[in-house]
Formats: sequence, C-alpha cells, structure tokens
Amino acid sequence: MSRLILAVSVAAATMMFGCTENTVSIGNPPPEPNFTVNQSDPNTIIFTVQSAEGFMINWDFGNGKLSQKNADTLYYPFADTYTVSLTASNKGGATTTKKKIIISTTDPKICANQFSTFLTGGCGAPNKTWKIDSADNAIGNGPPSPKDSLGNGTSSYNDQISYWWRSSLTGDKPAPPPRALDDEYLFGLKGFTFKNNCHGDFYFNWKWCNKFFGTAQATYADTIHSYTPNNPAMWTLDVDSVTPEDMSSKDSTLWKTRFFTDSATGKRFNLLLTLSNDNYIGYCSGVSVYQILRINADTMYLRHELADPDKPSVTGSNREEWRYLRLVTKK
Repeated sequence: MSRLILAVSVAAATMMFGCTENTVSIGNPPPEPNFTVNQSDPNTIIFTVQSAEGFMINWDFGNGKLSQKNADTLYYPFADTYTVSLTASNKGGATTTKKKIIISTTDPKICANQFSTFLTGGCGAPNKTWKIDSADNAIGNGPPSPKDSLGNGTSSYNDQISYWWRSSLTGDKPAPPPRALDDEYLFGLKGFTFKNNCHGDFYFNWKWCNKFFGTAQATYADTIHSYTPNNPAMWTLDVDSVTPEDMSSKDSTLWKTRFFTDSATGKRFNLLLTLSNDNYIGYCSGVSVYQILRINADTMYLRHELADPDKPSVTGSNREEWRYLRLVTKK
C-alpha cells in the first residue's frame, strides 16, 4: 500500500510541475497612456497622443465620436462636460486614461443653422419627429435621366421620377404595405441623436431583404420584414460641393433641384444627411446617405441611391435607380 501511495504522489507531482512548466504568460497591460488637450477655440479641441504603448489606441471623445488616430480635432457645439477616454491595448490587456472636457458656451452657429433647426426643432427642442407622409405619392422611384422634367440639359446628375407609389391609405395600386407608413424618425440637435421607431418591422428592397435575412423574395417584390433598428444612432449634415454641370441653368426643376443657395455668398451646394450604424429612413435601399432636396419646418423631400448588393462598385449617377421620400412632421 505504501508503494502505491508513493507512486500516486510522484505521478501527481509530475503532472503538477508539468502544468507549471507549460504555462505561458501573456504579459502585463501597457502603462497608462497620456494625451494633450488644445482648446484654443471654445468649441473645437485638438487631442494628441503624448504617450501610448501597445499595438492599438482607441479614443472615445464623450460625444459619440470614436477614433484611432494619434491626433484628432473634435467639434463640441453644445455647452456641457464631456469625458474623453484614451485606451492603449496590447496582448496583456488594456489601460485607459480619462479626462473631463468643459465646453462653457454653446456655439451660436449651431442654433442659427436653419437646416439643423428644420430637421430637429432647434436648440430649444429635445427632438423632432418625422414620419412618412400618409397622403398619396409619398415614396417614389426613378432612374438617372439625361434630361430634367422640363426637358432641359444633358447632365446625368439630373433625374426624373418614373412613378410614385401611391399611399396604401388611398386603396390604389401600386402601394407599399400599410405598415410601411407607420414608422417615425426622431432627430435631436444636442448630441446629433437619431432614433428609428419602426414598430417592429421595416420596408426593404427585395434584394437587400434576401441578403440581410436569407429570404427568397421574388424579383421586384419589395417587402415588410421584422426588424430591430440599430438604435441609438447619430446624424450629420454635410455640404457637398457641386459639379460644373450642376451649376448650369438646366438645374431649374422646383423641389427636384439638387442644390441649395447660400444667401450670403450666392454659392450653391448639396445637403447630405448621413445616418450612423447602418440606419435607414422609410425604405432600405442599402445606403444610409440621403440628399435633402427640400426641407422646411413641416416637409422634407429626400433622395437616395438604390445600391445593388451584387454590384457594390456601381455608384452615384451610374446607379440604375433612385428612391424618393416625402416626410412630414408629426403633430
């Protein structure tokens, strides 16, 4: 018996030491990173990595913006206190340094921007809700056209709507499913927040429905599908410079005009609304960038590309189709 006990003890010890010898250390996390803050402008701050070890750095600027750059410039239009984090990572883990940034005044330019105010209700409103217009002709379709609706010009940047889907409330065909018209979209100015309240389902282009959900929708059979939006999200408004074709007099078609005009400088520009987190408005066409064709306090017209998941390189005026939306504010 004593020999058996001894043999078992030796075997256990051998296994124990064997495990110890095979243990691999992945090392320690990096030391705390450090960064500088240059706040020479009240609402614009330059962040620069001063020291950071490891194979990756990640910024969280406390306003929904993220970055992996060594230096970045951030715009904080609203007065508030923001916590900025810089994280350095290696195979041993991650270490984070945080600093509080105080923005003492709200940039008056953000409150004076008429487009942001139309979209969100302005600095005095928590948010503004838009919905698909329940009247007839709220969702449209059309290809890029060599001429505008007045028959002028040859630019492929102009387009002509082939047809409007009629509202499902009219009882006429063609019509989107009734549930395509119950979606609501909340835009907030502070934090540039966006929320899609689609009530559990959403209107999808047939190709994108097949791609996202593994369905087998028939050709051109756009459909409503159960869907959970990627909330919360953010929006941005970007000014896009126009091409020489767009500057000519042929761009004269009422609300379908591609550009806005700066009242102070007379310069023309396109206004692009971009949503984060692969969000969509009204109809999923595979893109999250919308050209605002017209906007006021009550109505907004949007145009967006219909991307083809089978032909991702086809973009811009080479697209075969465009989509149009008319939204109204929720009263």
